[in-house]
Amino acid sequence: QRFGGAAEFLVYRKYLAESYVDINSRIRWCPGKSCEKAIVATYAGVRDVKCVCGTEFCFRCQEEAHFPLTCQEREEWTERCDLESGAANWILENTKKCPECSTRIEKNSGCNKISCNSAGCGHEFCWICLGSWSEHGRGNYYACNKFVKKKRTTSGGPTNKENRGSINGSEQDGENDRFLHFFKRYTVHQKAQEFSEKYLTKARDRTRAMQKNGKTLNHIDQGEFYIDAARTVVRCRRLLKYSYAFAYGL
Repeated sequence: QRFGGAAEFLVYRKYLAESYVDINSRIRWCPGKSCEKAIVATYAGVRDVKCVCGTEFCFRCQEEAHFPLTCQEREEWTERCDLESGAANWILENTKKCPECSTRIEKNSGCNKISCNSAGCGHEFCWICLGSWSEHGRGNYYACNKFVKKKRTTSGGPTNKENRGSINGSEQDGENDRFLHFFKRYTVHQKAQEFSEKYLTKARDRTRAMQKNGKTLNHIDQGEFYIDAARTVVRCRRLLKYSYAFAYGL
């Protein structure tokens, strides 16, 4: 401060603060966009934290909050998703399970009549609705294009042939099917979370505009509850997303 000018001293203080945070295990920078704040852990073992800017993240790995997964579980899950997402998406888009033996089949011709070539099966079914091909005869080949509510089982739950486990397949096939089951639901909630985050941004912008124009005086908490509600939806979507990775780990 004595030997340098005011500008140099501000730069020195900035790097001093950054160095202090970087070497202190109980302080983390907020990863939020354009946020330059740091969070101090008040007790050991803290995981998910929330910055005053609204960003929620894991204090340990500084990735997005990922309860109920541990940091290692999240890393292992995302690594597998990165490695297999291309193949998984291709399988989900281009193959279906035989309704009888659950063997995955690729449709490699134009006709919707599929014959399962799995040993001991030979079941013929419709690629569109997975119904028996025998039910599509007598001029009724396109009846499956009509919307029909799913039949319910005797236990009251809806039938779901697509998600049945492998019966005659190998153990590896069964594991792949299991991964696909949870991966499909994980990605659905991932996309829903991304949509919710866009809506959160809109809620912030609209609330700020209402406040600027004086239109929030008659609303609870000056309209901030709109933002809180949108943020809650994001948090719920994130929890649902990671719950499927957690279930896969079990």
